[in-house]
Amino acid sequence: KVCSPKEIFMMTAIYKIKLLLRIQKTFSSYEVSYQNNEEEKNYISRFLHMFIPYFSQINLALVSMLVDSFKAKVYEKGEEIIAQGDEGQFMCVLLKGQVSVCANGETVANIKENSAFGEAALKHKVKRNASIIAKERCEVLILHKEEYVRVISDSD
Repeated sequence: KVCSPKEIFMMTAIYKIKLLLRIQKTFSSYEVSYQNNEEEKNYISRFLHMFIPYFSQINLALVSMLVDSFKAKVYEKGEEIIAQGDEGQFMCVLLKGQVSVCANGETVANIKENSAFGEAALKHKVKRNASIIAKERCEVLILHKEEYVRVISDSD
């Protein structure tokens, strides 16, 4: 199969992000952190800006500033990432894996890797309208609302 330049960039970006992840075992899940230099930060920023719809609407320079605020985490199959009814305090970018969106105990959708969810929490004070459950082992980047607000307000 011949890949388009966009697909090649995406595969390369995902590979580089995965190389940056360092896994440390904690309780029932894993905490993941990455150390980045300017080249790695630019790679991650471009990946988010090109392939995650929420970030494609934000200036690339601002996305680059947000990259420093991401925390990475691994969720195992069956773990709840977001609980329905909780106040939204963070958004997620699903790098690897698949999750179920469950409202009132019923699965209403599935989300695949290279997608974002929970982004309404960054701009609005809203309760979660669904739970997000890992269908398999998932690698997720998390951006907390307070970090988003800090970066946005610093950029004004």
